[in-house]
Amino acid sequence: MKVGTVIQVRSFSEYLVKAPLEECDGYVAASSVPVGTYVSIKSAQGSIVGIVTGVQHDIKEEYLPFLSEEKREAFIPYVNDYRSSYLIIKGIGNVQDGKAFQSLSFAPVVNDVAEVMSRDSVRAFHMPNGKPSFSYYRKLSSGLDPAIMSAIIDRLAEAIPESRPMLAALKKYTERQA
Repeated sequence: MKVGTVIQVRSFSEYLVKAPLEECDGYVAASSVPVGTYVSIKSAQGSIVGIVTGVQHDIKEEYLPFLSEEKREAFIPYVNDYRSSYLIIKGIGNVQDGKAFQSLSFAPVVNDVAEVMSRDSVRAFHMPNGKPSFSYYRKLSSGLDPAIMSAIIDRLAEAIPESRPMLAALKKYTERQA
């Protein structure tokens, strides 16, 4: 399921993806992509694995003063409309030549497509040698709200059910950091 397309690469590990309001042309609605969702962004070098860490709704407010009252009334409903929804993606690793790396060696470019990862793909990314690995946790948790980290851990527990006890303990630790 496609989420959207990269419209901005803010840094080597943070990307802005424009997402549609409604399901169309193989894209899922922005409202059905919760925080903590793992995504894969296809790039020329391979895939970038990322996590949805936020959502942003924008409108060009500087245009409002130039619109007549009649046109403004037609335009205002779109202020709260999700047609201009953007997902903030935090890059956590790469998949290149079938090998998963929990570090970034390349970033996406504008117009690369982001897709929701299947549970099997999330599992494969986190178990490169048959053992669970969550090596990006410390770096990611230092820059994100504990509630977002808890959502990420929940999504990971869905993909790797045998690691639920360890992930439950990690989630408890994360929530105490708040």
